[in-house]
Amino acid sequence: MLKNKPILLIFFFSSAYFLFTWAFSFYLYEEDLLSKIIHESTLHGDGANYFPFIKYLSTLNFNNSFDPFVSGLKNVAIPYGSLFMHAIFYKLFGLYGLIIVNYIAIVLFLIIFYKIFNLYFSQNTSLIASLILFTIPISLNLLSLDNVKYLQVLSSDIFTLRTHRPIFSSIIFYLFIYMFLLIERSKKKIFSKKLFFLLGILFGLSFVGFYYFAVIEFLFLSLFFL
Repeated sequence: MLKNKPILLIFFFSSAYFLFTWAFSFYLYEEDLLSKIIHESTLHGDGANYFPFIKYLSTLNFNNSFDPFVSGLKNVAIPYGSLFMHAIFYKLFGLYGLIIVNYIAIVLFLIIFYKIFNLYFSQNTSLIASLILFTIPISLNLLSLDNVKYLQVLSSDIFTLRTHRPIFSSIIFYLFIYMFLLIERSKKKIFSKKLFFLLGILFGLSFVGFYYFAVIEFLFLSLFFL
C-alpha cells in the first residue's frame, strides 16, 4: 500500500488531521464561525492579524486604513504573495474558504517534501520522512518544548497553520527548493522557458510575500549558475 499509493496516503493523513483538528472546535465550542477561525488562528500565533489584509485583498482594496476616522491614504503594503490563496478562497467560499486553505496547505506541504525526499530515497522512506517532518512542531508543542531556545524555531518556522508565515510563504519557498533540486539533477535542461517561467512566478510570490526567502532564492540561483 505504501509502495503504490503514497499520494493517496498523504491525502488520507491530511484529511484525518484536518478533520480531527476542526471537529474539536465545532463539537466543544458554541460560537459563530468567525470566532472559531480567529480562536483557532491564535493557537498558531498572531495569524489573525492578517485577516483584514485577506478581506481587502479579496476586494482589491489596497488603501483602507482599518480606521473609520482615517481615510484617503495611499496604497497599503500587503504581503499578497503569501495571502493570495486565502483571498481567492475567501472570495469564493466566504469564511469557509479560510478553513479550506488550511487543508490545501497541509496537503501541499506533505506532497512537496515527499517529492523532495523521493529524489534521493525510496517511496516508503520519503513518505515517512515527510510525515515526521510535519509532526515535529506538533510533537514539540505536546512535549512543552516549543519555548526552548533553538527548538522554538523548529516548532514555529518549519510549518504551522499561522497566516501568512509559515503557511504559504514557506510552501512557496519549499516548492522553489524542489524545483531548484530538479534543475541541479538535470543540468542539460536548465535553460527551459517553462522552467524559468515557473521559477519566476515562485520568486515573485516570495518577493511580495516574505522577501527574506526571495533573497535566499536569489542567492541559490546566482551561486548555482556561477
